Amino acid sequence: MESDIESTFNTSLPPFIRLSPEGFEVGNAKKRFLEVAIYDEQVVRAFWKNGILRCQSADGLRSLRTGKPCRLCRNQRSCTPRIVLYLLFAEEPYRLALSYSSSRNYLAYRRELKSKGLTPADALTRLSLCDHGSWCEVKFQLIM
Repeated sequence: MESDIESTFNTSLPPFIRLSPEGFEVGNAKKRFLEVAIYDEQVVRAFWKNGILRCQSADGLRSLRTGKPCRLCRNQRSCTPRIVLYLLFAEEPYRLALSYSSSRNYLAYRRELKSKGLTPADALTRLSLCDHGSWCEVKFQLIM
């Protein structure tokens, strides 16, 4: 019984998938597209000043540092919201942090799924990249 609690305690969060002009970096491989199941999503916020992380929120609602609600913060306009997706790719869990434009694409995709009576967890999703030179935008497509 002790080993069960230890292994659960020591389990870390899934690794992040990185984006590059060559594709999605998953482990040591680069893929032009991914077919994934999206099993969870999370809004996070980060406030950077002079290259130093001053505040962050793991739920997009409340500061981890002060406990203050984000909606009452005077730095809210400088704070960066992001969506983090929890994915299954090749039966392995991963996380994917979305940029602003990728987040807008994801929200449009969620609306499309909802119009079909689906949730992201119900769908098999194809992720592809649009290379913008210094950054990449994630596109979402329903497979089934």
